[in-house]
Amino acid sequence: MSTQAPTLDPLEPRLAALRRMAPTRLGPEVLAIFEHTIQQALRSGLGAGAPQPGQPAPDLALTDAAGRPLSLAALRAEPGVTGVVVSFFRGDWCLYCGEALAALAAAHDSLRAAGGRVVAVSPQRPEISAAQAERLALPFPLLHDPGCGTADAWGIAHGLDETMRRLFVELGRDLAQWNGDTRWLLPLPATFIIGRDGRVAWRFVHGDYSRRAEPADILAALRRLPPPG
Repeated sequence: MSTQAPTLDPLEPRLAALRRMAPTRLGPEVLAIFEHTIQQALRSGLGAGAPQPGQPAPDLALTDAAGRPLSLAALRAEPGVTGVVVSFFRGDWCLYCGEALAALAAAHDSLRAAGGRVVAVSPQRPEISAAQAERLALPFPLLHDPGCGTADAWGIAHGLDETMRRLFVELGRDLAQWNGDTRWLLPLPATFIIGRDGRVAWRFVHGDYSRRAEPADILAALRRLPPPG
């Protein structure tokens, strides 16, 4: 008797619902500024320098919300791991990030069964990540990327201009306080799968913060990787 693999719920309908609610949540003027910023990012090719499949992944040596060190090399070498899923997110204040993290959590058992080891990376202060991980019951670590140093090395960090900084403060999102860094840097929404050989096996990078990698696509990419030898 064959057992059918579980079907992962798609993430995009939940993201689309947030986009539909944005005019009510933000108001038309604020929404227009956000939309303009997104279009600028898309036109500029922001994130084009992120490592491509087949290229070596940059180093990743960070600490989790409890201060424990984790490195990409150590994660790749864990028994049974075929690939490390590295998902960059902006912060607990971002509704789209919350949905993406929740979707990864829901898919976690399937990703682990396929040999995946999941970590999420954010510039927000560790105590904020600890509270977020507990509230969402996340089964994977949230790593602290101070000043977006790792995101920058991976080619996905970007700064906010003065207009966006003022707007974020008005919305209660003072990133200088939230991240403990005055440079106002954020990562693009990005997810990478790193194989045991240290090379990028799959990636999702987007200039629109409301677009995220589908867990089903991540799972499919993991299943294409060779088993650990």
